[in-house]
Amino acid sequence: MTARWLLPWVAGLACLVACLTATTAAAWNLAKHEPESGLLFGMWYDRLSGVTPSDIEDKLQSHHISMWQSDINITDTLQDASPFLRDVEKINTDAAIFLTVYPFEGIDAVSDGAIADLAKLLGRLTAQKLTAASGASATRRVFLRYASEMNGNWFKYGMQPTKFVEHYRRVVTAVRAAAPEVAHIWGPNSPNGYPWIGGKYAPEPGSPDFQLLDTNHNGKLDIDDDPFTPYYPGDEYVDWVGISAYHYGKQFPWVDNVVANTTELEGLMTGTGSPMVNPYNFYRMFSGDGVGGQPKSLTSGGKPFMLTETAAAYHLNFLSDGTPPFAGPGNVAVKQSWWQQYLNPDFLARYPKFKAVCSFEFKKAEELTMRDFSLTLDPAVAAAFVQDAEKMKTIHWAQPVTREASVLPDVLVASKSSAPRHSGTAERGWVAAVALTLAPMLLSAVC
Repeated sequence: MTARWLLPWVAGLACLVACLTATTAAAWNLAKHEPESGLLFGMWYDRLSGVTPSDIEDKLQSHHISMWQSDINITDTLQDASPFLRDVEKINTDAAIFLTVYPFEGIDAVSDGAIADLAKLLGRLTAQKLTAASGASATRRVFLRYASEMNGNWFKYGMQPTKFVEHYRRVVTAVRAAAPEVAHIWGPNSPNGYPWIGGKYAPEPGSPDFQLLDTNHNGKLDIDDDPFTPYYPGDEYVDWVGISAYHYGKQFPWVDNVVANTTELEGLMTGTGSPMVNPYNFYRMFSGDGVGGQPKSLTSGGKPFMLTETAAAYHLNFLSDGTPPFAGPGNVAVKQSWWQQYLNPDFLARYPKFKAVCSFEFKKAEELTMRDFSLTLDPAVAAAFVQDAEKMKTIHWAQPVTREASVLPDVLVASKSSAPRHSGTAERGWVAAVALTLAPMLLSAVC
């Protein structure tokens, strides 16, 4: 009788233990700074135009951004990052620092001393103590995205897998020795238009890089070659993976204000988009089961996924004469059609390792138009984004903290050069390719 009375309690205890075990196991499998569920939401802001994190948070009704991104250049010296880092310190939140580092002058120009300076800087940042109102303390979270979009041919270090893989491993090894808590993001470009024929830094036919990139061994670089695997440094050197992905409009030459196709983002992630999207499933290859790489997979998958830079462009005016393009459905509708694709419970259920987004917060001239990528320049866009984000309740906003004294010296690292502001046109290389492809047809039509 007594034993029968205990059975429900034993069953309940067993269920509780099983749940706790599963939860603990899930936590053990998380990467550095990976939330168990929900999203980190970051912004790459236009610091060089005088914008500050405080300005942006005011426009987002005092929501505190999860992480802040900016970029610096590395050559034989490291560009000074302190203006950006001081901006982040001033807002007194526990927001993560997301540093993109570009070897703009090429891999060979990067010195061991500059890599050592980068490692020391990141070590100081990850040591900074932050204290919440509750009294709980933690250290600053830091993400490093090094030599991003390495599979493109618009950067001097691009499309050089033989050099890139060795160099990337060397940087990660140096940083981990000084700053083991940094999360390393491996971030190629989306496959939209790969291999971007005709780009400035495309490999020479027959070269070692060309042969590595010709993954289907047909003697040419084409849309059926794997745009990712040749550049992958190995699971032990990667904490997160991510891609750059943008909505520019309906079709080349990207001057039309139209809402994004409802599966456009998913298509870029999975290789199932337009005919210009390379058919390799990035999410499955690196965040799913690891299947799909050519000539063979180099990963077991399971990495947390981040949109490392993303936005929908609203075309304000033509650069040639200042006239506005067709307004279409309007700024709010165009941008909302993009963010609602990832602020979407069904989407997040299909892609459970989709854990972070970093919005490209710029207005800038590109190609034929002035493009507004921002979520906060237009108050109506900012209000709509906040409304949708609050409705989803999936974003892990940063929290107010007090911090110890700045870890930054007055002059951080000497700089010999300034990193140019990123173009935001992640697919600009393939735009040139499309133009080259269409030119003969257009000429014959005219003639």
